[in-house]
Amino acid sequence: MRFSFHPTTLLLALSGLFLASCASVKSNVTPGETVKNVRAIYVEHNPEEDQGIDAMIASELRSRGYRSTNGPASSRPSGMDAVLRYNDKWMWDITMYLLQLDMALYRTGSGKIVEASSYRPSLQRKQPRDMVKETLDALLAP
Repeated sequence: MRFSFHPTTLLLALSGLFLASCASVKSNVTPGETVKNVRAIYVEHNPEEDQGIDAMIASELRSRGYRSTNGPASSRPSGMDAVLRYNDKWMWDITMYLLQLDMALYRTGSGKIVEASSYRPSLQRKQPRDMVKETLDALLAP
């Protein structure tokens, strides 16, 4: 038995494969926790990244009315309500792009309050600053 495919059918099938990987933004709040009383956030620099994501996050937090600074874990100032830790995953597809950004907010001296993640495959990529904004939207919404 011999199969033949019309070029349009093949093109539609391949397009479906490329679009099957969808962008997503999600968050998960620790039961009993809330971000409502958090006003000062220290963004810990991830020593494995060199794209300035911590500075972008701190800047975006300040634009939203939070008191925020960033730097290494050893330089956390006193008086912070929470610490924000992040992981960034970059991919290559003609150019480097931010594939995934994960953030977790921890109450100072306590446990995790909330975590959020933004995932953007190549065809749905956004600039890092835009991914910071959408991940913070999910993180701070609860």
